[in-house]
Amino acid sequence: MTEKLKQPRWIIREADYDDLLDIRTMHAKSWLETYPDEENGVSEDWVRERVSAWTTPDGIQKSREHFKDIFGNPDHFYRIAEKDGEIVGLVHGSQSDGLQNLEALYVDKSEHGKGLAQDLMGLVDEWFDDTLPVKLGVASYNDRAIRFYEKYGFKIIPDSKSMYADKIPIVDMIRPGEGQKYPNLNPRLEIKDSPVEGRGIFTKVPFKKGVKIVINIDPQPIEVYEFTDEEFDKFRQDCIKKGLQWDSVSIGDGKHRAAIAAREKNPENYGNHSCDPNLSADHVALRDIESDEELTVDYAEFSDVNWSMECHCGSKNCEGTVKGKVE
Repeated sequence: MTEKLKQPRWIIREADYDDLLDIRTMHAKSWLETYPDEENGVSEDWVRERVSAWTTPDGIQKSREHFKDIFGNPDHFYRIAEKDGEIVGLVHGSQSDGLQNLEALYVDKSEHGKGLAQDLMGLVDEWFDDTLPVKLGVASYNDRAIRFYEKYGFKIIPDSKSMYADKIPIVDMIRPGEGQKYPNLNPRLEIKDSPVEGRGIFTKVPFKKGVKIVINIDPQPIEVYEFTDEEFDKFRQDCIKKGLQWDSVSIGDGKHRAAIAAREKNPENYGNHSCDPNLSADHVALRDIESDEELTVDYAEFSDVNWSMECHCGSKNCEGTVKGKVE
C-alpha cells in the first residue's frame, strides 16, 4: 500500500527486500549526520567504521536475515519515505507481549524542518495501540530528537542511561498509554498485592546495591498541610465528600500532616515499611535487590519521634511497633 501526502513532496510506503540497499545507505548516512560528537567521545571515524559494512554484499545479506522477521510481520510497522527515487526517511515500530517500541525514526538532513518526521510519527502512532505505553531509546546528547519526542508525550526515564557498543550514551523515553493506571511509575517497577500490607511496589528487573531507584518518573509538586485534630477531621470529611484521596501522618501533640495526592499519580505512596528495608529513605538500594522483590523503606527514618504504628512486615528483627526517630 502506498500512502501519499496532500502535497506529494515525498511518498511514504511499505518497504520490501528490494529496498534493503537503499535503506541501509540512508541509515548509514543518518548515523553520520546524527551521532558524531567529540564532547561525548563519539568520533566521526568511529561512526564511519561502524556503518562501513552495512552496504557491502555481506552486510546486505545480514540485513536480509534481520528483516525477514520484520517485513510482512503484523507485529512490526516499517515505512520508508521516498523523494525523487531516493529514501529520505524511515520509521519502525514494534509490538510484543503488551510492549510497544519505537525502534527507529530517521530523516535525511536535507528534509529536516519540512514536516517529514511528523508525518512518519503520525503514521506509526496510528498503528500503535494508544492504550499501551510506547518506549524508545535516543542518544542522550541528541537534543533535537529529545525535544521532538517530548512534543509527542514522551518523557525521559530517570537513571535509564546505557551505552550502545560501549560508545554512544543512550537514554530511554516512555509515553504512558491512555488510561494507564500508573502513568508515572518507572517501567522497571510494578504495583501489585503485597504480603506486608495492601499493595506494594515490586521490581521487574534486578537492581545493584548503591543504585538510586526512581519510582515516580514525573514528580509533581504536592502541597502539604499541617492540621490540629479538629482541622484534620474536617479535612478528611471534605475529602470523602469530594471523592478525593489523601495521605497523612500523625506527628504527635495532636498534629497531622496531610496532602491530597492520588496514588496513581504518585506511585511512591504505595511504598510499604519494613524493619529490614532494602531502600534508604532517599530510595538508594541498601543491598542487591532481586527481580520481583518488594521495595520497602523504614518509616521510622523520616517520621517524628511522637509517631508510631503497628508493624506486620514479618522481618526477623520486627518488634511489632514502628516508632519515629526524627527529633
